Amino acid sequence: MKKIVFLVSMVLLASCASKNKQIADQPIRGVKYSGEALASGKQIMENDCAKCHKAYSPKDFKQEEWKPIINRMAKKANLTDEQKYQVLDYITYTLSE
Repeated sequence: MKKIVFLVSMVLLASCASKNKQIADQPIRGVKYSGEALASGKQIMENDCAKCHKAYSPKDFKQEEWKPIINRMAKKANLTDEQKYQVLDYITYTLSE
C-alpha cells in the first residue's frame, strides 16, 4: 500500500513540473542539449576550426559525415573530448532544426 501511495505521489508531482524550458534544453532525437554547450560548440567551430580553413556550415555535410570529420580534425585542433562533443552537439542540433 505504501508503494502505491508513493508511486501515485511521484506521478502527481511529476505532472506538476514546469514545462516552460528553453528550446535549447529540449530533447532532440533523444539527446538533451544545453544552451551553454551549444554556444560553446558554435564558438569552437567559428574560432578554432576557422583558424586553419573556412568555417563550414553544419548543413554542408550530412550527420553521418560529421562524426569522422570531427574525430579527425579534433586531433589537429587539440580539442578535448568535451569540446569535440560540444561541436558535434551543435552540429546535430543545427541539422535537426
